[in-house]
Amino acid sequence: MSYDDALAAVDDTIDAVYGESFDFQPMTAGPNRRASPDPARSQLSGILGVFDDNASRVDQAGLTPRTMNLPRVSFQPYRLPQGVKAPDVLVRALTGKRYEVIASHPDGRGRIVLYLKEAPTPL
Repeated sequence: MSYDDALAAVDDTIDAVYGESFDFQPMTAGPNRRASPDPARSQLSGILGVFDDNASRVDQAGLTPRTMNLPRVSFQPYRLPQGVKAPDVLVRALTGKRYEVIASHPDGRGRIVLYLKEAPTPL
């Protein structure tokens, strides 16, 4: 088994144990415009991700470490093949709560971490 195969097996286990379902709603926004659905990308349902709303320590090279209280969710990149960017929306199936993506970063271990804020209810 290669390292990549082992890492994929670990990620699948993490999703099986800790993962929960999200719906992905791609959005677009321009300067001085409210976010609206992005017709160039498809909505996706039932995406498995690991949700965490506890504080986390963020270390960036050359900067003072700080604690963030933003909710976040991590995904395996293949689950969102069209990519994710601000202001896309994730709906947590467990609670129905809507979250807007404010940042997306690789975690250094093969997953993508999305930093979130509560999204406004659509009009």
